[in-house]
Amino acid sequence: MRIVALVMMVVFVGFAAVQFNDPDSLIWIIAYGVCATVSGYSALRVPPRALTMMLAVGFTLWAMWLLPHTRGLWWSGEIEREVSGLLICAAWNLILFRWGASHS
Repeated sequence: MRIVALVMMVVFVGFAAVQFNDPDSLIWIIAYGVCATVSGYSALRVPPRALTMMLAVGFTLWAMWLLPHTRGLWWSGEIEREVSGLLICAAWNLILFRWGASHS
């Protein structure tokens, strides 16, 4: 699982890197950067359960807040891609939460 956490760290760094040309890039770089940081930490130590659960809930709520603004363009719409990215962040943090639970 530690190798998966390292791979996800690289994935989230990649997600952050492609945000530089976005008008609201800072918020997305921070969001993906947080996920990359938590992934890297989790590759070295037991994932922090409280943090990973708070992030999972936060990313899910953020995605739910954006969802009404989508137009169904899941492959080409910017908001749709943002919602998808947030759900990836939420799902990964839930996985880290569960992994942390198995080590408690």
